[in-house]
Amino acid sequence: NLPDIAFVMNTIYPFQPKEMVGAGKWYEKLGIGYNGNYKGQMSFYDSAFQFQKLVDTFQWGASHDVPILLSLPPLGPLQIAPNISYRERWYAQKFYRSYNPATNKIDTTIEKGFYSAREMSFGLSFNTALFATFQSRSKTSKVDAIRHTIRPQVGINYKPDMMQPFYYREAVDASGRQMLFSVFDGSIFGPFSPGRNGGLSFGIDNNI
Repeated sequence: NLPDIAFVMNTIYPFQPKEMVGAGKWYEKLGIGYNGNYKGQMSFYDSAFQFQKLVDTFQWGASHDVPILLSLPPLGPLQIAPNISYRERWYAQKFYRSYNPATNKIDTTIEKGFYSAREMSFGLSFNTALFATFQSRSKTSKVDAIRHTIRPQVGINYKPDMMQPFYYREAVDASGRQMLFSVFDGSIFGPFSPGRNGGLSFGIDNNI
């Protein structure tokens, strides 16, 4: 495995001035981060080492992750926080599988080059806080008061399907049974998952 390089950038706020005055504008809360990883991989037998074998078996790939966060001003007691995640991967080859009826096996064809795929997801979260206090009226009570805090939160997320062009179905046996393959199966970082999906999450924190 050579080389293996990782690069991490802390969240930056490109629209935020160097010297903050007051609460600031809403767009000044926009934060962008970055995580990158590059990997190279080669495979050979040391007993039959050849430079050409080294070149033929060399694979490389890169992964990029860009989270985008925005902290909006509260709308009364409600806090809203949108987020966007962008991910991209670079590949050095594509893999194509095809069923060979003569051998009853799956043949693999490799196309070398530079290829890329990407994935995005969007999210929005809502949270607030409710406070209540029970005050003891007895002067002899060992408990002066009981404070109760409730923090409900709701989140929604959505991921569109950006991988459809990179997936295909191929027969895997003589009966014609098919399986779903990706042209990036077998790559260093692998493919993103296919299909679109959305979700809803919610929770309540109680503190007494």
